[in-house]
Amino acid sequence: MIRIRLKYSTQGKVRYISHLDLMRVFFKACSRAHLPVALSQGFSPHLKLSFGPPLSLGITSSGEYVDIYLTESVDVLAARSVLQDALPEGLAILDLKEISMDGPSIAASLCRAEYKIDIPADKVNILADRLKLFSNSLVRKIGLDGNYLLVDVSIGQNGNVRPIDVLKGLFPEEDENELKLWKVNRERIYC
Repeated sequence: MIRIRLKYSTQGKVRYISHLDLMRVFFKACSRAHLPVALSQGFSPHLKLSFGPPLSLGITSSGEYVDIYLTESVDVLAARSVLQDALPEGLAILDLKEISMDGPSIAASLCRAEYKIDIPADKVNILADRLKLFSNSLVRKIGLDGNYLLVDVSIGQNGNVRPIDVLKGLFPEEDENELKLWKVNRERIYC
């Protein structure tokens, strides 16, 4: 068996697809691309894919991961092209490479996430003062870059922090539904 790790981005309308539906999109794309994907064992076998941590609905991303288990070797460049053609607009393959079966799983190899949050102009001055007082043990780094809030948080076995939780901590007077409308992009996940 061979494992390939695919790095992809989610932009545009795809950000409104749930994680479960996104998994189905990849299952269908692998079938359409005629990749020799391995099947899981058991009563109801399905394509063997392993996804990274899910994104909250409405959040875009510049780097998500999925491992695809294949029964035979494939030309990585050709597979990337065929798979990209089978994916909907808004999902873009950024990288595709074969990795060792002995290597760590996606979940084991990720422990941090960086987010970039577009802050409304009228909130930036308020935020600058509040950042000095903000404290959360799972937020590793937080800062402003113009109108963007840059947040580096823990994910995985050490605990998870969602961007909306950080925003609620910084703007307790704001309605949570309004905060969810702010543009959030997961820049990268790593360890």
